[in-house]
Amino acid sequence: MGSKEKSSKKTKVEEPTTEPAEVTTEEKTEAKAEDKEDKPKEDTDTTKLSKKERKALEFKKTKKKIEKGEVTVEALKEEKKEKKEAKKAEEEEKKGSKKRKRDGENGPAAKVNRFILFCGNLPYDIKEEVIADHFKTCTPDKIRIRDAKGFAFLEFEGEDASRRMNVALRMHHSTLMRRKINVELTAGGGGNSSNRRNKIQEKRQKLDDERSERIANEEKAKAEAQAKARKDEKKATLASAHKKANKEFAPQAKKPKTSTPGVHPSRQGLIR
Repeated sequence: MGSKEKSSKKTKVEEPTTEPAEVTTEEKTEAKAEDKEDKPKEDTDTTKLSKKERKALEFKKTKKKIEKGEVTVEALKEEKKEKKEAKKAEEEEKKGSKKRKRDGENGPAAKVNRFILFCGNLPYDIKEEVIADHFKTCTPDKIRIRDAKGFAFLEFEGEDASRRMNVALRMHHSTLMRRKINVELTAGGGGNSSNRRNKIQEKRQKLDDERSERIANEEKAKAEAQAKARKDEKKATLASAHKKANKEFAPQAKKPKTSTPGVHPSRQGLIR
């Protein structure tokens, strides 16, 4: 037994033990960087980020993908375009569903034209019937009188509201109960903001220009009609005078001579 153990020990080859080489600091940092790249990054909680931060994070991710060659710029542009179109379609669908819900089963309600005019310088004790009779050519749908204020509002609704409103505006400075009333446009809504005042002023200025142009055209047409009437009258007067003159100075027809019995023909001219 002892001889066998000795022989086995002799046959054993002693392997040289290799000690691990020392790792440098640079190799450690490189290994850490490789481990970081190999490990998948945990998704950042974007819900806690602001809109600007989320946009910056997305830009960084996209830039890295382009650098690695995972995606191309053209593919990103196409993807961005598709997302934009999808978002737009989704918004339009939401708007359409809201509109359908608002309109109900009967479909969209027809848009009603509505115009309001201001009628001022009215007597304080005026009645609605008097105003309605004064504006009977345009038939306002509603007349709202402000008691003890001296003005009222005329409302026009329907398809022909614009036409009737224009007829009412032509009655500006017309006489009602011995008063020259004012008929003007309103901007709609309340308040006394500068935007509303400017809006009213622009509408009134436009209306004043149209009114001035219309009055000028009417005056021109009236002057032309009067000039034509005077010309026709003068022509008729001249024709009448010419006719009368011709009648007065026209040669009178000679009376046929009659012979008096018993008178010589040479003496006929002496007889009257």
